[in-house]
Amino acid sequence: MNKKGSLFKTYMIRPVLYKCVTRAALAVTALLLWDRFINTAGRFSLLRDGCLTAGLLFFCMAWFFYLHLDGVTIHHMLEERKKKKPVRKSYTDIVDFADEHIVSFDELSGEERAVCSMSANLICGALFMLPWLVKFLGDFL
Repeated sequence: MNKKGSLFKTYMIRPVLYKCVTRAALAVTALLLWDRFINTAGRFSLLRDGCLTAGLLFFCMAWFFYLHLDGVTIHHMLEERKKKKPVRKSYTDIVDFADEHIVSFDELSGEERAVCSMSANLICGALFMLPWLVKFLGDFL
Protein backbone atom coordinates (compact mmCIF):
# COMPACT_ATOMS: atom_id res chain seq x y z
CA MET A 1 0.00 0.00 0.00
CA ASN A 2 2.18 2.80 -1.24
CA LYS A 3 -0.53 5.41 -1.93
CA LYS A 4 -2.22 5.85 1.44
CA GLY A 5 -3.59 9.35 0.98
CA SER A 6 -4.92 8.90 -2.53
CA LEU A 7 -7.17 5.94 -1.69
CA PHE A 8 -10.04 7.98 -0.26
CA LYS A 9 -12.25 9.67 -2.84
CA THR A 10 -15.16 12.06 -2.35
CA TYR A 11 -17.74 9.59 -3.66
CA MET A 12 -16.86 7.29 -0.76
CA ILE A 13 -18.28 9.66 1.88
CA ARG A 14 -21.82 8.32 1.62
CA PRO A 15 -20.89 4.62 2.09
CA VAL A 16 -18.65 5.58 5.03
CA LEU A 17 -21.47 7.51 6.71
CA TYR A 18 -23.93 4.68 6.14
CA LYS A 19 -21.49 2.20 7.65
CA CYS A 20 -20.81 4.53 10.60
CA VAL A 21 -24.50 4.93 11.42
CA THR A 22 -25.16 1.20 11.15
CA ARG A 23 -22.15 0.16 13.23
CA ALA A 24 -22.74 2.81 15.89
CA ALA A 25 -26.41 1.81 16.20
CA LEU A 26 -25.47 -1.86 16.58
CA ALA A 27 -22.80 -1.03 19.15
CA VAL A 28 -25.14 1.19 21.18
CA THR A 29 -27.79 -1.55 21.09
CA ALA A 30 -25.26 -4.16 22.23
CA LEU A 31 -24.03 -1.88 25.03
CA LEU A 32 -27.54 -1.15 26.27
CA LEU A 33 -28.47 -4.84 26.20
CA TRP A 34 -25.25 -5.67 28.06
CA ASP A 35 -25.99 -3.02 30.68
CA ARG A 36 -29.59 -4.13 31.10
CA PHE A 37 -29.27 -7.92 31.21
CA ILE A 38 -25.65 -8.92 31.89
CA ASN A 39 -24.39 -6.09 34.08
CA THR A 40 -27.09 -6.52 36.73
CA ALA A 41 -24.72 -6.12 39.68
CA GLY A 42 -23.56 -2.75 38.39
CA ARG A 43 -19.85 -3.53 38.62
CA PHE A 44 -19.04 -1.91 35.31
CA SER A 45 -19.96 1.55 34.14
CA LEU A 46 -21.62 1.83 30.74
CA LEU A 47 -19.73 4.99 29.81
CA ARG A 48 -16.39 4.01 31.22
CA ASP A 49 -16.07 0.29 30.53
CA GLY A 50 -18.61 -0.27 27.78
CA CYS A 51 -17.54 2.63 25.57
CA LEU A 52 -13.88 1.75 26.07
CA THR A 53 -14.52 -1.83 24.97
CA ALA A 54 -16.55 -0.76 21.93
CA GLY A 55 -13.97 1.85 20.93
CA LEU A 56 -11.09 -0.60 21.21
CA LEU A 57 -13.05 -3.18 19.23
CA PHE A 58 -13.64 -0.66 16.44
CA PHE A 59 -9.96 0.30 16.41
CA CYS A 60 -8.98 -3.39 16.19
CA MET A 61 -11.34 -3.90 13.25
CA ALA A 62 -9.86 -0.81 11.56
CA TRP A 63 -6.38 -2.28 12.05
CA PHE A 64 -7.46 -5.53 10.35
CA PHE A 65 -8.79 -3.58 7.36
CA TYR A 66 -5.51 -1.65 7.24
CA LEU A 67 -3.66 -4.96 7.13
CA HIS A 68 -5.98 -6.07 4.35
CA LEU A 69 -5.02 -2.94 2.39
CA ASP A 70 -1.36 -3.85 2.90
CA GLY A 71 -1.97 -7.22 1.31
CA VAL A 72 -2.13 -9.48 4.36
CA THR A 73 -4.69 -12.21 3.76
CA ILE A 74 -5.51 -15.42 5.57
CA HIS A 75 -6.48 -18.37 3.41
CA HIS A 76 -7.80 -21.56 4.90
CA MET A 77 -6.08 -24.76 3.87
CA LEU A 78 -9.04 -26.44 2.20
CA GLU A 79 -10.75 -23.31 0.94
CA GLU A 80 -10.37 -22.39 -2.69
CA ARG A 81 -9.29 -18.87 -3.44
CA LYS A 82 -12.08 -16.85 -4.96
CA LYS A 83 -11.46 -15.02 -8.17
CA LYS A 84 -12.40 -11.37 -8.19
CA LYS A 85 -15.35 -10.49 -10.33
CA PRO A 86 -14.74 -7.72 -12.84
CA VAL A 87 -16.18 -4.40 -11.75
CA ARG A 88 -18.87 -3.15 -14.05
CA LYS A 89 -18.21 0.38 -15.18
CA SER A 90 -21.74 1.45 -16.08
CA TYR A 91 -24.90 0.95 -14.08
CA THR A 92 -28.37 2.17 -14.84
CA ASP A 93 -30.16 3.91 -12.03
CA ILE A 94 -33.78 4.69 -11.41
CA VAL A 95 -32.95 8.33 -10.83
CA ASP A 96 -31.99 9.41 -14.30
CA PHE A 97 -32.67 13.05 -13.52
CA ALA A 98 -29.89 13.35 -10.95
CA ASP A 99 -26.70 15.06 -12.07
CA GLU A 100 -24.51 13.00 -9.80
CA HIS A 101 -24.27 9.23 -9.84
CA ILE A 102 -24.75 7.91 -6.32
CA VAL A 103 -22.17 5.22 -5.64
CA SER A 104 -23.26 2.41 -3.34
CA PHE A 105 -20.95 0.19 -1.34
CA ASP A 106 -21.52 -2.73 -3.70
CA GLU A 107 -20.23 -0.75 -6.69
CA LEU A 108 -16.87 -0.05 -5.08
CA SER A 109 -13.76 -2.08 -5.77
CA GLY A 110 -12.32 -4.35 -3.08
CA GLU A 111 -9.66 -1.84 -2.08
CA GLU A 112 -12.21 0.98 -1.88
CA ARG A 113 -14.47 -1.21 0.26
CA ALA A 114 -11.60 -1.84 2.65
CA VAL A 115 -10.88 1.91 2.83
CA CYS A 116 -14.56 2.65 3.55
CA SER A 117 -14.74 0.00 6.25
CA MET A 118 -11.48 1.15 7.82
CA SER A 119 -12.65 4.78 7.83
CA ALA A 120 -16.02 3.85 9.31
CA ASN A 121 -14.33 1.83 12.05
CA LEU A 122 -11.95 4.67 12.87
CA ILE A 123 -14.79 7.18 13.10
CA CYS A 124 -16.90 4.87 15.28
CA GLY A 125 -13.89 4.09 17.46
CA ALA A 126 -13.26 7.79 18.00
CA LEU A 127 -16.95 8.40 18.75
CA PHE A 128 -17.00 5.66 21.39
CA MET A 129 -13.71 6.72 22.94
CA LEU A 130 -14.95 10.30 23.54
CA PRO A 131 -17.50 9.38 26.27
CA TRP A 132 -14.91 7.13 27.89
CA LEU A 133 -12.35 9.94 27.84
CA VAL A 134 -14.83 12.42 29.36
CA LYS A 135 -15.81 9.93 32.07
CA PHE A 136 -12.18 9.00 32.74
CA LEU A 137 -11.08 12.63 33.05
CA GLY A 138 -14.13 13.41 35.21
CA ASP A 139 -13.26 10.60 37.61
CA PHE A 140 -9.55 11.46 37.53
CA LEU A 141 -9.96 15.16 38.28
